[in-house]
Amino acid sequence: MFIFLAGVRLTSNTRVFHPAAALSLAGLWCLCIIFAGAAGTRLVPEYRDYIATSPDYQVATQDFPLADFTGMRVENGNKVTLVHDATFKVSATGTEKSISNLSMTVVDGELVINSTKHWWLCIFCNESRPDISVTMPEIQTLSLANGSRLTANGIAADDLTLTLANGSRADMRF
Repeated sequence: MFIFLAGVRLTSNTRVFHPAAALSLAGLWCLCIIFAGAAGTRLVPEYRDYIATSPDYQVATQDFPLADFTGMRVENGNKVTLVHDATFKVSATGTEKSISNLSMTVVDGELVINSTKHWWLCIFCNESRPDISVTMPEIQTLSLANGSRLTANGIAADDLTLTLANGSRADMRF
């Protein structure tokens, strides 16, 4: 507020504050800046320790017992790495909280990867999406929607149907 009123004072020839009141507000503003800096230097190490020890922020890997699919549908901004191998394996690496927000099922021969939580931008939440890894022997259909990302290297596909929608992208090497 003080900065706004000081700007008004500088751009116009009128007095917004009496000089004594302006000096008092400037002093109060400086005290607030000093207090915030002192409080911040004490709270940052505590916050760092909390993140290092809290189970909400510990990184883990979870395997999902899913198999027998030839297609994959990824929705709601998830990141997937696709690997070609003779066996099926689906895993997610991230915080336990972010992994618990994943939904992975096989529907009609298609692996469906979705988020159960709607992600919002949060500056102080320290949340991120998990990295998902899918290993499968054969891929026939890929569908990505709503900002999802796929990375695939060395996959084998004779006939592949790829669908990208709503800002999704795929980086594939055959």
